[in-house]
Amino acid sequence: MTRTVSTNTEGVPTYWGTSGRPLQMLITAVATTDFLLFGYDQGVMSGIIESDAFLEDFPEAGWGSTWQGFIVSIYAVGCLFGAIFILTLGDKLGRRKSIFIGASVMIIGVIIQVCCVGTSSGSTAQFIIGRFITGVSS
Repeated sequence: MTRTVSTNTEGVPTYWGTSGRPLQMLITAVATTDFLLFGYDQGVMSGIIESDAFLEDFPEAGWGSTWQGFIVSIYAVGCLFGAIFILTLGDKLGRRKSIFIGASVMIIGVIIQVCCVGTSSGSTAQFIIGRFITGVSS
């Protein structure tokens, strides 16, 4: 498979229409967001799962330690699936595309988690799905 490289008017190779310092800043912003969200998720989730405010929005988390363990650990299951994905396709995608895809998927997973509010029966399921998707990107 031949790969064509885009270039700008000066003949400099570009990635997503940018190169040089702007490209470096774009990669830095996306990767920093990804790593920040990873650390935040890992550090905070175990502390808030038993709080009254969390249990109000996600009552299923109060059903016992098995549910709480599932809600917390589904993130790690997503990480396993993400690792298998990148193991099989990482070389084909390359480092830069892998970073961009991972960060984009993480942002989508976080949006899914943030948008599940209310005490409907689906809010906990949506939160779990969001945690899994966020884990895949890690």
